[in-house]
Order: sequence, then structure tokens, then C-alpha cells
Amino acid sequence: MIKKLWQRMWTASPLPLAVLIIIGGIGGIIFWGGFNTAMEVTNNLEFCVSCHEMQPVYEEYKTSVHYQNNSGVRAECPDCHVPREWGPKVIRKIQATNELYHKFIDPSIDTPEKFEANRLRLAKNVWHAMKETDSRECRNCHAFDTMKIDGQREKAQKMHPKAIKEGSTCIDCHKGIAHKLPDLSAASKQAFEMLKEQSRTVSYNADHLTTLATANIYLNEDDSKAAGRVLPATTVEPVDASGERVKVKVSGWSQKGAEKIIYAMKGQRIFNTALGKTAVPMVKRGETITLESTGQDWTEVSFTGFMDKKDMISDADALWSYSGELYENSCSVCHNAPSPSHFLANQWIGVLKSMVRYTALSKDEQRLLQKYLQLNAQDTGGKGQH
Repeated sequence: MIKKLWQRMWTASPLPLAVLIIIGGIGGIIFWGGFNTAMEVTNNLEFCVSCHEMQPVYEEYKTSVHYQNNSGVRAECPDCHVPREWGPKVIRKIQATNELYHKFIDPSIDTPEKFEANRLRLAKNVWHAMKETDSRECRNCHAFDTMKIDGQREKAQKMHPKAIKEGSTCIDCHKGIAHKLPDLSAASKQAFEMLKEQSRTVSYNADHLTTLATANIYLNEDDSKAAGRVLPATTVEPVDASGERVKVKVSGWSQKGAEKIIYAMKGQRIFNTALGKTAVPMVKRGETITLESTGQDWTEVSFTGFMDKKDMISDADALWSYSGELYENSCSVCHNAPSPSHFLANQWIGVLKSMVRYTALSKDEQRLLQKYLQLNAQDTGGKGQH
């Protein structure tokens, strides 16, 4: 039977099957060899930096510990940006064809100015990809289970066990290890300017308005001395917008013994408005509730006053979206930014206070960020709940 099968394979029709198999096998070997050769040729430092667009990041990389270090071990572009496993490597190579489009058809980073304008977007793409794979390429050389943590620097000895416990990944804390970090503050400022632009065309007859910055509130429309201050991200209800200033009502809760402050929620130190002595008697008071958990008395209150027609928007969701970006840009460069729900609302005050010295946040940005985190904290259920 085997003899007959062998003879049939060599029977011409018009070419014997055996010849076709041999030709196909040789062709497959040639194709496979060529394919793998192409993969390797495009998978080295020289190829990666052959495009002039890569020269700025190449110069940055040459100053990093990945390029030159005491041990003499160099991590090149493919080591960090191309998976070693064959399947993921092929997928990454296919994805890289998009870069050819942006080089030859629609150049988007062909000048230093264009590259800087896109640096944040490009960096976020890489950070997201590395986060999704648990920093797979980093772990080709670095792994928690092979680290001798007690031999590391003091800060690393503190942070690595914490990262293991919390399930953090390399890129959470080591952004900018090989390339210059994008100007995250500039991105935040640009986003805030868009909100300011919205405030210039807002209707002060809207059902609700939300403050972008700390603003004065006055007892009377023509007063020159403020009766208090309304903090960023406080929602007010317009009452009368016919004058030079808009008459608004600020609502919230007052704690017994701290009547100058209007809080966003009972039992939580989430600041809406800080009032002066002359304004406190003008506060309207409603139901008083004693919290079982603390024994504190909280009263539902409202205050009506006048505010300047500026720095308010009607789309509060846009401000919360910006706040989320501000938090990500400000608090995820040096370490993995914890979820807002990681802490209780009142805990966030101390946590943020201890960290702001490492940022370039303005006072209003700090207040906005604190309110965003508190309203999305573990015990507040998210901003949509109140």
C-alpha cells in the first residue's frame, strides 16, 4: 500500500504531487527565513533610529541608565517596545505599519515642534499599552520574585513591597525612565482654558452653574467687600441674572460649631463655601440631623448672595472630566495614582496635603482636586450620588 501511494505521488498530472510538496516545502522555508530575517532586521536599535523623527528621543535615551550604566548591560528600543514572544511580536509589527502612514502619507511628527505637540498623546499610548500587559517588556529583565529588595536603596525598599501588595506594575512608577516626560501641566492648562472659554459664553439663567475657581460672594449686588468665598467645583442655583452680578443660592450642610462653612455633604469635610461673620446670620437653616456614627449635629442650610459673572459653567460633567485628567497628570508620574475610592472622603484631605509639595498645582487646582477625590471617595459613592 505504501509502495502504491509512493508511486501515485510521483505520477505526473501534470506535476507529480511529490514535486509539488517539495517545491512548497522549499518555498515555505524560503518564505519563513525571509519573514524572520525581516523581523530581525527591523528589530534593532540602528533600524529604530534610522528615521529622523526618532532622533530627539534617541538623544534622550542616550542619557538614560538603559543606554549606559555601571553593569554595561544595554536595553535597546526593541527590548522595551517589542515583545519577545512570537505572537505578540507579530501583532506589534503589524501595528507599527500605522507609523509608516504617519511618516509617508500624513506626517504628524516630522518636525521637533510637531513631535512636542504630540509627545503627551504618544507617551500616554505607550503607558497604556505597557499597563495593559503588566509591563511585560520591563519584566524581561526585572521581576519582583528575583529582586533582592533588602539590598536596594531605601526608597525602593519601601516602594517595591508596596507595589507587590497593591498589584502595581513597573510603568505606574517608572514613567520617564528612558525619555523626557511630556509637559503634563501644559496639557492640563490647555484643558482648563477650554473650560474658561465655555464660561465666557455661559447663560446665567441656567438651572445650575458650577464654579471654576474660588470666587467672592456678596450680601448685596453693589457691595465692594465680600461676605464669603465660594470654592471651585461648587454648584450654585441662579436666582436672578438681570443685574451686573448674578444672584445665586448656595446649598449644603453646616456642622454645629463650624457655622461659617457650608459643606457639600453632611458628615464630610467637603467645602462649598466659607462665610464671614456678617454673612452667617443670613444663612437659612433647615432640618438638623444627629449622626449616629459621630454624634455630630448637621443642619441643612442655604445662603443667597451675589457673584460676579465670570468663571462659571453650566456643564459640571466637563469640569469633573477635567478634574480626572488633572489627577491623572499630576499624581501618576512618580507612582501609581490610587483610585479615588481607595480612601474615605475626609482621609483625602491629609493624603493630598502630604503630596501636593511634589506637584506644581496652584491653590485652586488643589481645591478642585480635593473636591473631585472626596466626591468620588470610598464613603461618598461618587459625585453622581449627591
